[in-house]
Amino acid sequence: MGNLPWPPMRSREGFYEWRTGLSMEKSERLIEREGLIGEIVARFVHHLKREGSIEEATERCIEEAGDLMDERAETFLFWLGICEAQWQYGESEERSREALGRLVSLGHGLGTRQNISPDEVLENRALLESTLLRLTSPNPEPRPWPRTTVRPPVYRAGQCLSIALPQGRYGAAIVLSEDNSDPEQGLNLIGVLNYLEESPPDACVFEAREWLWLTHRNWNNEQDVAWYGPLGHEEKKERFVAVGETAVREDDPETSRIIVGWSHLGQQVLFEREWREHGGQLPKKELPPLDFL
Repeated sequence: MGNLPWPPMRSREGFYEWRTGLSMEKSERLIEREGLIGEIVARFVHHLKREGSIEEATERCIEEAGDLMDERAETFLFWLGICEAQWQYGESEERSREALGRLVSLGHGLGTRQNISPDEVLENRALLESTLLRLTSPNPEPRPWPRTTVRPPVYRAGQCLSIALPQGRYGAAIVLSEDNSDPEQGLNLIGVLNYLEESPPDACVFEAREWLWLTHRNWNNEQDVAWYGPLGHEEKKERFVAVGETAVREDDPETSRIIVGWSHLGQQVLFEREWREHGGQLPKKELPPLDFL
């Protein structure tokens, strides 16, 4: 996706929760960062759909891991996630099995708490060894090869959006571009305008291009511009109405460092107005109600 940030995996499609039959307490002791394993498996499935082979999907995951591979504990979790993903789809690479087996033999995954007991270490080692045995054995019921679900961007570049906000007020935003580089995660770049009124925005509001700049809390005078994906829009779509179109200009924002959910669209103008009205001293409890989230 070029210079776009990695899109958050908001769908559970292709997400395999790593399970060993342990209680939650013991699972947390054994694998303290299960969320990382889930992310690795999700990324593997993402690449498997596009690359068409276990080997190529693994290579892409290794390329993306970057600095993750410099941390021994996270390297262990990375290879555990890769081996789990490969096993789920019925193919297990020798290099992946060897990498995981080597890390297990060195004691990784046994627990890092200072007060961990010798019995817990032995228990964790036995569980890891049984997991390694499973992942190095053929999967009797491999998953079907994952299919690509096409999800195009929700809006067209240039569309002008009226945003319904609490207390009968409205915000405004402009769809600045579409990105189709990931067929399952078509994105819209949307910029929010500094508009908060009791009537929907008209064409003059969008042509004025008075962008919303954020100064509240930890924002450092940044524009409210972000990427929005197709997932989650259906539940929020009643809040957004396309009320016209405008030509995208050369000096309009061209990208963003963040991808957010549709609940984000419009909320920052509420925060910013309240923040400014209270001179930058607004207690958190006095933030405007966001009952539409």
